[in-house]
Amino acid sequence: MVLNGEENPHRMSLSGFPACIMRGGNISAALRLIRPAPGTDRAPLNSPGGFVDKRKSWREQEQSLVARWNDAVERQRQLQRELSRQPDESAGELKQKELAVRSEIEGLRREVARLKVQFNSGKRY
Repeated sequence: MVLNGEENPHRMSLSGFPACIMRGGNISAALRLIRPAPGTDRAPLNSPGGFVDKRKSWREQEQSLVARWNDAVERQRQLQRELSRQPDESAGELKQKELAVRSEIEGLRREVARLKVQFNSGKRY
């Protein structure tokens, strides 16, 4: 698949999300898929308070989302490792923490979906 003039190794899944997200992969790769190539702005770069400021804030939002995603995934992996070492009787608290992290990841997935809808509708970038 060619995207933004580059060969893209990521496929889109049937749901419209990049396949790496659907498999629980790195979210930053998915956000790179929806960000346009440099120099393809839809407004002049020097317009006062215009598109450049929005792009900067959008990029900051995306970077924050990537950081939160990576933190949550790492916490989930760590909890799953601890759960695999614990006997089932003493793992109640760990299971609750793992469920909380899982729900946080689902919330982050919904946020990615919202960004994707904004991008596809032309409200972002």
